[in-house]
This record gives sequence, structure tokens and C-alpha cells, in this order.
Amino acid sequence: WQTTCDHLVDASGNSVDQMPYHFVFKVQDNYCQVPKVKYATVTINVVNPGVIYSPNISCIQGSSNGNYTIQWTPVNDPQGTFVAYEIYSVQNGLLGTLNTISNSSFAINAVTQQNDYYLAVVSGCNGNTRRYSDTISNIFLDVTNPSDGTAVLQWNQPSNPPNPLFGSNFIIEMEYPIGTWTAIDSVPYTTTFFKDTITICESLLNYRIRLSNTPCDYLSNIDGGIFEDMLTPDIPLIYSASIDTVTSALNLSWNENSQEDTYGYVIYTFDSNGFLFELDTVWGISNTSYSYFPDLTNGALSYSVAAFDSCYTPAFPPTFQTSAKAEIHTTMVLDASLDICSNKVDLEWSAYVGWANDITYEVFGRMNNGAWQSFGTTNNLIFSVDVMPLQNYCFVIKASNTSGNQSFSTQYCLSIIAPTQPEFHYLQLATVDVEAVNLEHYIDNNSAVSAVSFEKMDENGVFQSITQIQVSSNFIAYTDTDIDVFEKSYTYRARLIDSCGQPGAASNIAKTILLTMQMDEVLMQNYLSWTAYEAFDGGIVSYNLYRGVDGNFGGNPIASLSKDERFYLDDITNLNFEGKICYLVDAIEGSNLYNMPKVSRSNTVCDVYEPLIYIPNAFVPEGVNKIFKPVVSIYDISSYEFSIIDRLGQEIFSSKNPDEGWDGTIKLSGNRAEVGTYLYMLRIFDGNGIEIVHRGHVSLID
Repeated sequence: WQTTCDHLVDASGNSVDQMPYHFVFKVQDNYCQVPKVKYATVTINVVNPGVIYSPNISCIQGSSNGNYTIQWTPVNDPQGTFVAYEIYSVQNGLLGTLNTISNSSFAINAVTQQNDYYLAVVSGCNGNTRRYSDTISNIFLDVTNPSDGTAVLQWNQPSNPPNPLFGSNFIIEMEYPIGTWTAIDSVPYTTTFFKDTITICESLLNYRIRLSNTPCDYLSNIDGGIFEDMLTPDIPLIYSASIDTVTSALNLSWNENSQEDTYGYVIYTFDSNGFLFELDTVWGISNTSYSYFPDLTNGALSYSVAAFDSCYTPAFPPTFQTSAKAEIHTTMVLDASLDICSNKVDLEWSAYVGWANDITYEVFGRMNNGAWQSFGTTNNLIFSVDVMPLQNYCFVIKASNTSGNQSFSTQYCLSIIAPTQPEFHYLQLATVDVEAVNLEHYIDNNSAVSAVSFEKMDENGVFQSITQIQVSSNFIAYTDTDIDVFEKSYTYRARLIDSCGQPGAASNIAKTILLTMQMDEVLMQNYLSWTAYEAFDGGIVSYNLYRGVDGNFGGNPIASLSKDERFYLDDITNLNFEGKICYLVDAIEGSNLYNMPKVSRSNTVCDVYEPLIYIPNAFVPEGVNKIFKPVVSIYDISSYEFSIIDRLGQEIFSSKNPDEGWDGTIKLSGNRAEVGTYLYMLRIFDGNGIEIVHRGHVSLID
């Protein structure tokens, strides 16, 4: 039995490597008396002969003319089914077909960019099968000349992730002189950028990228141009820029240049505008240090060094050809702050700039110009040191790297102080203001006092803090409203809060004046007494008593009493007023230590005398009592209203003049009123503004 290659396709018409066929065989025995028939099923797996799988691309190598060559390992063809190699790119499709099985490479001309390539092997029954390789890219290199003495190289990765057989680094190769390729550096596979510093005066330089691989290396195209060496000597390597802890000089050191024709070195630093300028020149290839005394108060100092050789530049006038400047190295500036509350010095410094290695900082200090000692090491830029109060300290930071280089910072010296007490701390005044108490405090705000706590004595004689106010000037004021100035006097003091938040000394005590009044309405006398004020620094010169009549206080006191007299009897018999009487007392301070005498005022006490009213119940217009009017005193005269009403409810007389009475005449007609009883009404306001209305009857008698 046989079949053809055309049958080796699946239901979709695609070629397959193998396919099962099922056959049934019938066997008949005719020699038996009764013929017998037997059936057997046979399955034959028909294989597509000689399907060859594509090899993966071994490498892709570029050349100077922009061509690339794709290489692979030829396949084996034991059954003779090989038809062709096909070379493809994702960008351009089928690039070529090779019918010879021993072919192992394919050249692609004039490639100007990265392309993605893969192979296919055509084989199997009548060449009906294709098997494909993985896709991989050529390394395409682009070299640019920024005209600054460097060459900038950029390229791509063949694949991402990389093939396991790839090397871990890209190798950068340069052709110089022509025909001689030299590896000048390497970068990790993840890096596709490189900047080469030109060290050849002026020449055509070509570059390519190599990636090691088994069985062959990947090579990029070759790209380059005319490059000029602008940095003939090697770039110096600065070891350190350090501050001398003894002399405060700046010490700069660097390596000796490897170029034998080096004449010397140029020292650079930054000007006030942040631009590098030539500070000085050091002659001689072996002179690799420089010292001078800069102003260390201007902050961190940055330096660079360039080497110059015997070559002249084409500029006019010609100058020595100078290398590129070394990496900037910047000194450390140390700063410190004192926490006097915890006796700690917090050190902070700027980072040393210039070393690529990890930097370790060691903190050194000394007390009272004694020996330097190490307080510890850190990788940070801050460090705290415990110190002793009232001592002098100096600190410096030493930076070190793994190469053994060292640099010292500027020094920072300070005296460890303790919180200082103020020169003056005086509660000047406690005075009543209507229903509150105003407190005034005088304090030295140049001390280490951060706040003042005002305290008030409670019912148990214990001072309690009522508020805390930050000290921002010599004068601090506070108004206490949580009080009743008419019930009691209040005792206050002020307490210091130092810069550490701890309570300090208490001030003098100040006690407000409580004024009380007892009123005798019969004798028209008021008995006044008050508590003593405590405690003026200048003592009390006198107590001045002021009287307020109907809410108006006069400018002058009614009495001035000695510091031991705290009572007064005020006779107001002859006082013409509306009923309200008020008093207050001022305690007058004498000259004090601060030349700022004060006046403390008491609460204001007031009371009201009731109006005195006498109204007769009859009058005779033609007799002795010809006018009927009330006799009223101690009231608001402006509120006076008096009227007469007859039995019909009609008003027959009214007046707002206390001196005007009713003469028995009806106001509308002018006729004499009839003999009889009439209703009167008197309306006035007392000293507190409370309305008082008196009604009654008066008899008009003939």
C-alpha cells in the first residue's frame, strides 16, 4: 500500500508532520463445511518524511559599507527533503531564498536602521512544510560628533530579554589606526549609550559594537568621522579637597598625569555667579597639590583641576592644549545647633562631592581645646552629640571613601549654655476693668524664657494656671474674664516657662481691690470700704475715691486717703441727683524700680435711692392750698408726667413741669371744675431707669 504527500494535510489544509490512517481486513475460510469470515483493523501512522526545523540565527555582523551578514548553522537533511532557506525581516518581508543546504550566511546590503530578522527552512514532502526561527535584530550603531572632544554612540539591543548565550556587556571598539580595532570600554547589556573622550589629536575614528555570543559574536555596523582631541592630557583625578584643622587652609590634591609631556595643572574654582574660573597654575607634572587660605564663611567651596601639555591650540594667540576639567570636588561645611534642654548638639553638614565610592563620615570633637576624639561614624549628614553644660566644644567632620581618600570639613565651635533667668520678672498690675481683670507683666525677653504662665489663686489658696502666653516683647498683657469682681478680690502671679518648656520662678503677687458700699436711705449716707491692693513694687501712695452721680464720674476724687485708710463715709444729703450713686477706688503706686508706676482700680459699686414722693389728698383752690401738685425728690426730672382725670375718664389737666400744679381749672374750657373727687396719676423714673407710677384720688373742696 502507498499514499501521496498531498494527503499529509489537516482539516484546514495545513501540512502536518504525521497523520493516522485506519484499515479493515476481511478473511474468509471456504474450506470449512460452514464458511467462516473474520475481520481485522490495522492503524498505520503515516509520517511526513523529513520535516526540518529551522536553526536560530547564530549572529548578525555589520561591516564598514553598511552591509550586514546573518549567520546560522546549516541543518542536517538525512532524508533528502531540504528545499531552501528563506530569510525574512519583519519590516520588509522575504529578503532572499538559498537552495543549498550548506549555506550558513546571508548578506543584506545598505542597512540603515535596526531590522528584525528570522529564518525559515522549507522541507518535508514536496517542500510543503516551513519551520521558523526566533526573531532577532541587528545592532545598528549611530555615532555623532558634538564637537566637544567626545564621540557619542547610540545603538539597540538584539533582543529583549537577551539570549542566554549573549555576553553580559556590550564591548565598544574603536578603529585607530586604520585597520586596527581596539576595545576601549564596555557597558552592561541594559545600556545602549556611550560617550567616548577623544585622546588622539585629530584623525578619522570609526566605532563598532561587539556582543560576545556562541558560536559567533554580534557586530554592529561601522560608523565614525573626523574627531579632534581637545583634551590631550589625561583628565586629572582629584583625591580630595580638605580644610586643614590647624591652619584652616584649603588643601587640594590630585594624581600625577600619565602623559609625559604634561607641563602642569590649572586650578579652578567658582566665582560668586557660579562660574568656574582659573584660580592659579601649578607648574611641573609631579606637583600634585595646592594650598591657599580662602574665606570659609562663604559656604562650601568647589574645585576642579585640568592638565595642560606642550601642544598649542590653533587659536591666536596660541595657548597650551589643556585637558578637560576633573570632576568637581566640593568641601564640607559644618553647621550645628544646641538643644540646651537635653544638652545635645545637633550637627549637620553638606555632603562631600567628588567621590564615586560610598562615603563614610566620622565625627570628631574636642572640649576646651583638648585632644580630638571620635564620637562615631555615619553615612548620613546629621549626627547628635551629648555635651556637658557650660563647656566649650569644637567639632569637625572627616569624610573617607573606600579608596582611602580623606577630607575634613570646616570647624564649628560653640559654648554650651544653660537656660538663663531674666533680669526682671515683675507683675506690674492687676486692675479691674468693668467685669474683668487686666493683668500687665514686665519681663526681660532677651533671656531664655519662651512663655509666661499667668496663675490665679483658687478657693484653697493654691495657684492654678489660667493661660500661657509666648514672650515676644518686654510687655505681656492678659484679660481674665472668668471672675466676678463684685463678689471677691482675686490674687494673681506670673510664672516663667523656659525655652525647654519647664516652669521657672514665680513673680510677685498682685491682688485686686474689692469695694463694697452700705447705703443709709434715711440719713442719706453711704459707708464705703475696700480691700488693700497687693503688691506694687513702689508701694501705695494713696487711695483715691471717686463718686459717680447718675452714672457720671467727676474728674477729681471726692477723697484721697492714705494707704492705711480703706473706708469712707459719704454724706449726700445736699446732693441733687436722680437716685443712682456709684463709687470706685484707685490705688496709686509710688516710684518703683522700673520707673513705671501704675494705678490699680477697684470694681465699681452702684446703688439707687428710691424717689421720695408726697401727694396731698385734698386742696381748696380759693383757700390756702390753691394748687394741687406732688412733692417729689430723687428721680429723673425729665421723666416727670402728672395728670388729673375726672369721673368720666377724661383728662382735664396734665403737665411735665414739676413746678406746675393743678389750680382746679379744666384745661379745655378754662372753667372751674366742680367740687368733688378726681383721679390723679404721677409717672416718673428712678435712678436705674425703672418706671414708677403713683395713682390716687384728690378732693377739690369749695
